[in-house]
Amino acid sequence: MKINERGVVQYAALLGVGVLAAGLVFLSSSLTKFNGNTNTGAQVLSEATTEFVLASGSSIANQDGNTVTTGASKAWVGTGQSTSQSLLGMHFTGGVIPANAEIKSASLEFTAVGGWISLSFAVYGDTSTGGVFSNSSKPSSRPLTSASKGYSDNVKWDANKVYSHDVTAPVKELVGSQEKVALTLIAKGAGSQYGRKEIYGNPSTGKSPKLKVTYTTSVSSTGSATATPVATPTATATASVSPSASSTPRATVVPVGSPLSTAQATTRATATPTVTATPVATMTPVASPVAGTIFGLVSSDLLGTCSEEVHNRYVVVGPDGNTYRSYHPQTVPVDANNPNGAKCTFAHEHGDDPASSKIYAGKQIAFGYAAYKMAEPKDEPHAGFKCFVHNSGTRNDEWTVALNDSYTCFHMGTGGPSRFTARFHSAEYHVKAPNGSLMRVVGMADTGNVGTICNEPRQQRTVQGFGCRLGSSYEIWEDILRITNRGNIVATAVISTAVFDPITSMDPADMSRTVYSWSPEAQSKIYEFVEDRSYYRGCDRESYSGPYTWYNSSGVTTYYTDAYGNVQDNGPLVQTISRNNGNLIMGYKGGETSDPQNAFKLRRSSCGPGLGLKN
Repeated sequence: MKINERGVVQYAALLGVGVLAAGLVFLSSSLTKFNGNTNTGAQVLSEATTEFVLASGSSIANQDGNTVTTGASKAWVGTGQSTSQSLLGMHFTGGVIPANAEIKSASLEFTAVGGWISLSFAVYGDTSTGGVFSNSSKPSSRPLTSASKGYSDNVKWDANKVYSHDVTAPVKELVGSQEKVALTLIAKGAGSQYGRKEIYGNPSTGKSPKLKVTYTTSVSSTGSATATPVATPTATATASVSPSASSTPRATVVPVGSPLSTAQATTRATATPTVTATPVATMTPVASPVAGTIFGLVSSDLLGTCSEEVHNRYVVVGPDGNTYRSYHPQTVPVDANNPNGAKCTFAHEHGDDPASSKIYAGKQIAFGYAAYKMAEPKDEPHAGFKCFVHNSGTRNDEWTVALNDSYTCFHMGTGGPSRFTARFHSAEYHVKAPNGSLMRVVGMADTGNVGTICNEPRQQRTVQGFGCRLGSSYEIWEDILRITNRGNIVATAVISTAVFDPITSMDPADMSRTVYSWSPEAQSKIYEFVEDRSYYRGCDRESYSGPYTWYNSSGVTTYYTDAYGNVQDNGPLVQTISRNNGNLIMGYKGGETSDPQNAFKLRRSSCGPGLGLKN
């Protein structure tokens, strides 16, 4: 089975859309979904601009006669040797145009290598779903729009200057009334032989073509409302997901357990029955920590151009009074007292800055705290800790607006093979709804079994590996932490963490092997197209916050647990779970209240120069 680029994108989208919602079956006859934003007001026009880019070398191709060249650092537009079949194909992704949007303008941008020669070409849209290019999928084989936009000149193009060309007509025809997350354009030469100009092609140059589209949509004029109950689910003892006839990968969903009864919640909790906030690690300035006193070992290859002393500044005091490593930017001042002075760059990064979070600004998460509270303490590789900020009001590429604030940190690096065999990883979840519903939980999240994208059914940890060919890279984990009181679930927190550029890939026959995703072995056994993947650093990520489920309608709001979320006397971890019973609505897909989402997804890159092979 082959999974093409579109299939991988669909898999990412489905995890936050219908599959999670369909797979969760609540065993209570009185659950209510709640949030703070459901009313809508008058419809007004909203204008936005989205930018599409080339994702890989196979996203751009020149064809001269029957010869196709993909991924060259320098491409060309115009006419080559063949005056009848000279084409430039460009497959754009990374943007989103919502359904029923009205296209106002579209522009195709080239960065010139430089040169002065006359040229003439016309730009069409590719009406197929062909995706990236190859010898078996040439630009000349693509069906084209009836609309096109012609262009010709006989002027000098200055080196490194951006030249913009109007392509509104073909883009309008491509978009129609459907949501678009990818667009393919074909520029056909229409001039004399070798009437062409060089442009930068491969995205590794940082100057590849771009497509910018401005559109308008109708949106609600109001941004807040009151909670709206939904129909009560029928009580059932099993959960099921109907099999799909499609080959699109599906997310595995684990059904939650029985909710606590009022009596159970009151009598079985061993926590102190008072409403207190979970202790949160606060930033502690440590000018020169004594060696060995910081929890979290760091190898020298993670330091980049920074010193160990600089890295040791970024620590917090955990709830147990010990010092732990925590979030830091990738590039930091060498001298903490001179923020505008010389800078250094670490060879690893930790994702989103908590300072950008509405509910966590000014605080820090103690990396690896849960792992150190296991019966046999574990030191997780420091570079693997990644954090994700989802603020209410944030709009994602599906035109969905986040209704709640969340900040999560999870241990998911892609630089080593141990993630293929380690099932439990430390995670910390913080989510707050406008109505005050709150969950702050920490522990060793369960990531389930591991399998490649080739496997059916999908596993919780779906990674790329030997077994089938992929059109693009992708890896996604579903990370579940359940707070359980004597076998009864009090709360369930889920985040799903995905990456589009994993550093390593899995050999199912030997999961201990380190197989870099750009190695000849991986190129030949995993990918449909050989291209430059040496820049992969596990930094182009997507996260899904939710589902968050409460089974705590009455009783205490503070629980003490072990590292796996099991309530116990004098447990080392403190969990704060407000009194609620139900599943939090994280957003409405496309702004449609008829399509509530249990998870809010957001793609955000943390890539920067200087990242190493253990990020």
